[in-house]
Amino acid sequence: MCINTVNMLSGLLIALLLFFDCTLGKRVPCAFTDEKCLTESCDRSFKKFINGKSGAQSSDPMHLDSMTFDLPEIKYVVKNNFFVGMSNCHVVLTRISLEGSTFVYNISCPSLTMKMDYDMKGQLGSKNIDEKGNCEVNFDDYLLRFVGDYSQYNGVDNKIHLQAKSYKFTPDNKARVHYECKKQSSGDKLKSNKWRDTHQQAAKNLLQSFMAKYMRNVNRFLEKTSNEDLFYQEL
Repeated sequence: MCINTVNMLSGLLIALLLFFDCTLGKRVPCAFTDEKCLTESCDRSFKKFINGKSGAQSSDPMHLDSMTFDLPEIKYVVKNNFFVGMSNCHVVLTRISLEGSTFVYNISCPSLTMKMDYDMKGQLGSKNIDEKGNCEVNFDDYLLRFVGDYSQYNGVDNKIHLQAKSYKFTPDNKARVHYECKKQSSGDKLKSNKWRDTHQQAAKNLLQSFMAKYMRNVNRFLEKTSNEDLFYQEL
């Protein structure tokens, strides 16, 4: 009698374990109308993606080669450009519209840092400028906001993939942003409003370039990751 009872309990336990094994960890695809599911899915995959562990290039840190910005009366060259801190960010909004094939993608970041060396030449007011130095820009509680158009296609894995066709990045004008630029030489330290405005405009242009690289990385990730492997919730 005891043996039969033990066998029955063992059988029941095995059945329960098999049941929970089948139900727990089951993936349910997100509907594109389910904003909460889409957002949680993107945030879940963000850590893997941001560190380059999913086939895409790492987005923390990001590096850009030398580039030139032609600002009013100033030729501004930046090099040794780095952008760090995205590993601590979170995806806070993913919205996908089937009707208009548009998307909204917002990332909240507690702290971001952008560094670059600069070489600027030209005219600031009545002064001729020929100056080299370095800048560091710190972004606190910053929201990276993207809106754009997307398309879908059948990938080499015979699964449906999403691709960002175009986008617009909007800077966060409400965030705390601190600019610190220093000349290499110890000569006359021009710190006029035009001098600061020039550095800030160059930094804004560089930020746009980093966000363009980030979105290229996003598209590489989407090329490697199908919709069903990205947009789902686990029960």
